[in-house]
Amino acid sequence: MARDDSLLYTGATSASFKSRKEEVHQEKIEKKGVITPAAKIVFDLIEKEKVNVCDIRSLIVDRTTAEDDVKAELLARKLYTTYLSELRNKLKIILRTKAK
Repeated sequence: MARDDSLLYTGATSASFKSRKEEVHQEKIEKKGVITPAAKIVFDLIEKEKVNVCDIRSLIVDRTTAEDDVKAELLARKLYTTYLSELRNKLKIILRTKAK
């Protein structure tokens, strides 16, 4: 009996996969084009927030404040600035355009 593989044939060729890949690529570029103008504003806001968090004048400390509380506040600020830096880097990666 002859082997019949005709059911396995989908009609898709490597050329059809390539055209779909190009379509997906174009969709990504279009989405980035919509977001990119706002990127400058977002990056500026992140930098402004980092400056505000690092401003020591916003740290409220008096004589009755425990040393552990001050350390905890400084640690929280450090973690928050690290988070903001990581967020900025993630956004830069997302919005990065490939040079050809």
